[in-house]
Amino acid sequence: MKRNCLFCILLPLMVSCQGTSLFKDNIQKLDPATKASIQMKVNDFSYRLYDIVNDEFADENVVISPLSCSNAVSLAGLGASGDTFDEIASALGTDAISNEELGSYSYEVWKSLKDVDEKVTVVSANSIWLGDDFHVKSDYKKQASLYYDAKVSSVGASSAGKVINQWVAEKTNSLIKNAVPDDFSLQDMAFVNAVYFNSPWPSEPRKTSMPFHAIDGTASSQSTIMFEEAFLSFSNDKWQYVSLPFGEEKTFCLELIQPKGASDLDISKDVAAIRSAAKKNHLDVYIPIIDITTSTTLDGALQHLGMKKAFKSSADFEKITDKPLCLGTVYHNAMIRVDEKGGVGAASTVISGPTAAGPGEEIRFDQPFVFFISEATTGTVLFIGHKLK
Repeated sequence: MKRNCLFCILLPLMVSCQGTSLFKDNIQKLDPATKASIQMKVNDFSYRLYDIVNDEFADENVVISPLSCSNAVSLAGLGASGDTFDEIASALGTDAISNEELGSYSYEVWKSLKDVDEKVTVVSANSIWLGDDFHVKSDYKKQASLYYDAKVSSVGASSAGKVINQWVAEKTNSLIKNAVPDDFSLQDMAFVNAVYFNSPWPSEPRKTSMPFHAIDGTASSQSTIMFEEAFLSFSNDKWQYVSLPFGEEKTFCLELIQPKGASDLDISKDVAAIRSAAKKNHLDVYIPIIDITTSTTLDGALQHLGMKKAFKSSADFEKITDKPLCLGTVYHNAMIRVDEKGGVGAASTVISGPTAAGPGEEIRFDQPFVFFISEATTGTVLFIGHKLK
């Protein structure tokens, strides 16, 4: 059985949530219609990427960060031209959107997130690394810094892996220590993003246990956390949904969608209606502790989405350099842990050059379900995955 997981309103955060000097006064403010149009386009990339990864992990727990991947891809797309740019824009879902509009959109999302809750830590940091004797154009550096707060640094080919891993570990509070393999060697260029999320619950839930019915039909007793409060929820004969708030302001949340009586997690046709129909109800909610780590590569998925020329020797990155340049392996790492203390997640994406390596009294999430961590006021989803066992 094919199990496709979907989430709704995925807004990749394409800028850093650190510092105050990133954006200048000359960045335009988007009108509501333009902002809504961009929002719809970037959402689609997140779903299509996750859909492909979900097929690969159809029998395993998985978590990825479309936010992290979109950051790294956007940094590359900023320097692309011709068919290469068109394919990247199409894959991201940003056709007919200028880099200036996308940058402005990114800034507005960043601005709305960085101070939304003092109890919640959110980081999305970008960097660009150059191999020995490889140089990029000054205009590209300015654009990367202006819109994505990405610093350009040179690093020796043999030490690149160690340096990039140290940078990612620093940005993710050491949760992602091996963003690239130990033998990673950089000849030309790498685009890097790191994401980190950490939030407590508004009040500590009660720890207990319950049986969990895995995708293979087996059942096991798992550590569980139980909440007693009024939550946004929805239930019908097919799905049950609940949104559990994080932090002090309760704008970030853990959302879970579970099918009733089946293991099919294909929610693509229903998720928007589910979320819009959710209402506040007083519930006892039981969820197993989520502790998932995923390490994978996404260059195949991105090519499947249409980004083919960017990975070929004929790629056109003339806004970055006049030398031949194309993309290579896309390393992606993500982890998430949700327990009685709160939620912690981290992710990294490294794009290398080709030479690198329902309302009721009780809801129990006791069978496979989809989860995502999101922020309510912007709709931004930082992490998404599924628990099958």
